[in-house]
Amino acid sequence: MNIFKTELWDLYDRNKNPLGKTHIRGNKLKDGEFHIVVNIVSVNNSGKILITKRHNDKHFGGKWEITGGSVFAGETSKQGAIRELFEETGLKANSNEISYYGTIVRENTNSIHDFYLYNGDFSDSDIVLQEGETIDFRIV
Repeated sequence: MNIFKTELWDLYDRNKNPLGKTHIRGNKLKDGEFHIVVNIVSVNNSGKILITKRHNDKHFGGKWEITGGSVFAGETSKQGAIRELFEETGLKANSNEISYYGTIVRENTNSIHDFYLYNGDFSDSDIVLQEGETIDFRIV
């Protein structure tokens, strides 16, 4: 059973040049094809960082992590970061509250990881966990 909704990803070369193709999540990527993954470090006004605990049924289940996920076809990296942040935590970032900090290419997973910093005014009461994705959180 596929627990994921069908996701389409835009494909890129390792330098983030669009290949003009889309890909269905779950299918194997070919050599030279990459998709973009966003990773968001969320820091509140007190300088504390939000971490979430992965659902036990997911890959690396029960592990603590920062927010992240794949960018959908048609989204920019930053739009994907804002969407993933909202989906997984309930935090709604404005474009000016989230800043790009760098990229790592992971050849072994055909993924390009873009890293963002979200500076926001949030506390425990603002966090809404995504069912099936996250099971707990801490602001540390």
